[in-house]
Amino acid sequence: MSGLINSAGSKSGVIGEAGGVSSAFTFVLDNDWTTNDTTITGWNQSGDAMHKGGSFGGGLSESSGIFTFNKTGMWHVFANLRGHHHDNDTWTGFSTKFNNAIIADSWAGDYEDAGVRVTNFAFNHIFSVTASTDNVRFHAFSLGTSSHIIGKSGWNSTGQMSSSVTFIRLRNH
Repeated sequence: MSGLINSAGSKSGVIGEAGGVSSAFTFVLDNDWTTNDTTITGWNQSGDAMHKGGSFGGGLSESSGIFTFNKTGMWHVFANLRGHHHDNDTWTGFSTKFNNAIIADSWAGDYEDAGVRVTNFAFNHIFSVTASTDNVRFHAFSLGTSSHIIGKSGWNSTGQMSSSVTFIRLRNH
């Protein structure tokens, strides 16, 4: 890291490592996901300004909910999903899988009262991607008959974000 910060707090020079971030992608879940025990599909980078994903660089593709890293290196993956629970459906969750092996389970819910609850659940990890076939997917579990993972179509125009995932290529190995 190089650069200068003067006594007034102003920055000059280059801040960050040489090479820096070369690729970044954000995908938004288009529609509510209601199917239990399946890979979540319907991720999109386009849409209205409030729900639009975006990207720069290259090195990632998505097909049927499987995100494949076309460039090796160190990748930061962050998923922020929103669950909608009704009545006795108290928990909603997802597994993050790397090359189809579960890395972590994330879930959220509420034991307290019946009714409607909206919760956030997240996953945050840095992956060492060593092959252009390495991939990540998000697998829904514990979805009750009245619960779902919130997509952009499930929100009114209150300005709240639906479920999204972000991939950032940090550097080469």
